[in-house]
Amino acid sequence: MTQETDPSTTFRQRLVELLSRRDWTFGELQRELEIPVRTLEEHLRHVDKSLRGTGQKLRVEPARCLGCGFVFRERSAHHFHPPGRCPVCRGDRIKEPLFKTA
Repeated sequence: MTQETDPSTTFRQRLVELLSRRDWTFGELQRELEIPVRTLEEHLRHVDKSLRGTGQKLRVEPARCLGCGFVFRERSAHHFHPPGRCPVCRGDRIKEPLFKTA
């Protein structure tokens, strides 16, 4: 992690703190936290469930194909990482999903 954090802060607390500051793409979070794709997805799923109990929620703007405009709405509920190709136009120019707490 690039910023100095309180040693008593858990990894997921740090993730929630980051998400409360601004919108993050999946790739930005992965680079900031220096963790593999699957690990970040697991943490995001857990944070999503945990936030529901506090009255907050994880806001996810789904990935979108820059070629044809297809929005990956169904995917955002299960997979947080960006898809490789568009199922409509088969293009690979995909705008990554954005995450933020709300």
